Amino acid sequence: MPSDTPNLGLKKPAEGSFGWQTAWYENNDALDAHPGIKAVTSETRPPDPWPGQVIFETDTKALKYFDGDDWC
Repeated sequence: MPSDTPNLGLKKPAEGSFGWQTAWYENNDALDAHPGIKAVTSETRPPDPWPGQVIFETDTKALKYFDGDDWC
């Protein structure tokens, strides 16, 4: 049964399924949109962060991660 990964929602097509190429291209787009550490300001934090996302605030010089509820 196909499923998605929990953090980035990457597509995991069922083994032997047709159309796996579409999932491959969609996964590449998702990975490109989620770089390792994103440089932002305290005013431009991501509006929809995922648990474990890491940011660097250039105005406060703080490295933060999202724990699922808040930035730490």
